[in-house]
Amino acid sequence: MSLWFLSVNEIFSFNGLFQTSFGAKQAGMGGANLAVGGSVMDLESNPSHLGDLKSKKFEAGSAFHFANLRYEDKLNSPNPDFSFSNRIESHPIAPLPYIGYISPITGNIGLGIAFYTQAGGGGVFRDILKNSLNGQTLNETLGTNDPILGRQKQIHQSLTFKFITNKITPAIGVNFGKLSIGGGIDFIVSRMMFQRIFTDTTDTIELPGTFRYQSNISYSLGGKFGTTYKLTPDTKIAYAYISGHVSHLDGRMEVYTSDRNFPVQYTDISKLMSLPPRHIIGISHKTGDFLFAFDIRYIQWSQGFGANKFILERPLIPTPLGVDTNIIQFNINWKDQTVFALGMEYEFKKSYFFRLGYNYGKTPLSPYGINPMIGTTTEHHLSTGLGLGSETFRFNFALEYAFPKKMTGAKSSDWAIANSVYSKDNVQAPGYSHSKTVSVFSLFLGVEVFL
Repeated sequence: MSLWFLSVNEIFSFNGLFQTSFGAKQAGMGGANLAVGGSVMDLESNPSHLGDLKSKKFEAGSAFHFANLRYEDKLNSPNPDFSFSNRIESHPIAPLPYIGYISPITGNIGLGIAFYTQAGGGGVFRDILKNSLNGQTLNETLGTNDPILGRQKQIHQSLTFKFITNKITPAIGVNFGKLSIGGGIDFIVSRMMFQRIFTDTTDTIELPGTFRYQSNISYSLGGKFGTTYKLTPDTKIAYAYISGHVSHLDGRMEVYTSDRNFPVQYTDISKLMSLPPRHIIGISHKTGDFLFAFDIRYIQWSQGFGANKFILERPLIPTPLGVDTNIIQFNINWKDQTVFALGMEYEFKKSYFFRLGYNYGKTPLSPYGINPMIGTTTEHHLSTGLGLGSETFRFNFALEYAFPKKMTGAKSSDWAIANSVYSKDNVQAPGYSHSKTVSVFSLFLGVEVFL
């Protein structure tokens, strides 16, 4: 499992930390699938559909997310030596595979198991120009007498943040005529990495305030319950509840301190990450060769995303006030989120499908949570897809575009203070501003084999 974490470069935010869709078929319909059924990825959202299975199915695929990330900030200071500006772009790629198997056991009971990436977030931004932590020159910080670099008060800051959660879900569904119910147990594996590296502007010398954190692998449990009711043979309504969970991401941190005798020190880290519960309702209607679906999701981000906090076993992190702290904290103040997904599928030839979808969810972020690590989440998503195959095999393909979303950070946020306050007598916060913009193009590929 650890190799999977090492292979993923970044995960990007859509509906908060969740993808809009899980599976290539679902992606073509904007993620509107709760009352549709017939897919291995029903184990992610609504396992009650397992009770309606007529044949065995193997399904596998992957999403490939191509992101355009841009971070901007600037400080307009009365002292020209303190002024700076940044405009840094990153274009990473994130492949997120899934695989599973479902099978009827009797005429009204079905079982399945699936592996997939549930959620994640992150970003990599290098060489962000900023002032030193306390506004000192490099000579003052390091106790050196370099006539060239030592006079600089500005440094580079490089940030890397990665968080990923994978799930293995076995599930069961039972059909009682018009009503189907189902449930699953989520075996959850999570990991996090966070690095902040300070260097001189030539990227030659690492400076105090640098740290590298790597969590242990976290194992936790969750679950889900779903139900589907057939109003008519062609119309279904559905409800699902997916539990939240807490990942214990304790780990180890390497810190470059201001102690000139022992500059590099190590400490244990205490870290919790809570992913929220979700409530989803959906409806689907089939008429002729057309299938329409609509979902509403309610995600309770406020339950666990008030702050991003790391607790060290002892004070090692320098602050502008001249004292070290054992807490790294960003108050992010996420709000609960309502997501709407609308999808259409048209079977234009037997076993050949055309799909369209739209997904919207107002970002849960507040201006206090804007920083390079977890930036803005996208809101408007447009998708299209195809399903091509036969009665035994089908290839699914989808494209999704997440339109650009820009958010400006609050001047009193933790991130703004960390980049504009250098001592109690040197506060530059009024002149500091920062923003984050993200757009994502996604390709989904999947294959279904009917056994």
